[in-house]
Amino acid sequence: MFSLTLCSCTTTERFPLCPKIAALSYSSREEGKGQVVNKFVREEATRRDVSIVVVSNFVAELKGSPKDIAWFEENYPSLLCAFNPELVIEDEATHTSCHSHVRKWMEIIKNQKEDELMLETNLFCPNCCGN
Repeated sequence: MFSLTLCSCTTTERFPLCPKIAALSYSSREEGKGQVVNKFVREEATRRDVSIVVVSNFVAELKGSPKDIAWFEENYPSLLCAFNPELVIEDEATHTSCHSHVRKWMEIIKNQKEDELMLETNLFCPNCCGN
């Protein structure tokens, strides 16, 4: 006879937030006003039963199953950089710039070096600061 034990394990990982793009991810500027969590991140977290705790305007902790957190680590760049193209004038430039830097931002947050986000070389503020 054997027994099977299911693990109800959860894990928590820190991810960057991009308020400037998050505000543009909703269906209207009014709906996106003041939002720091991207609509697409929020929807996927809800679908996967992952909780989001906003630590600061630029950092969130996601808590969920190890499988779902691993999924977020792989797919987060596409979610974080997604926006409603009707609300952005230079959407190709915004999308390309975000995608080319987001993995670096994720690494900075994972290593708990949030101050490094603001270095000019990381281009975080031009993409993410302000609404």
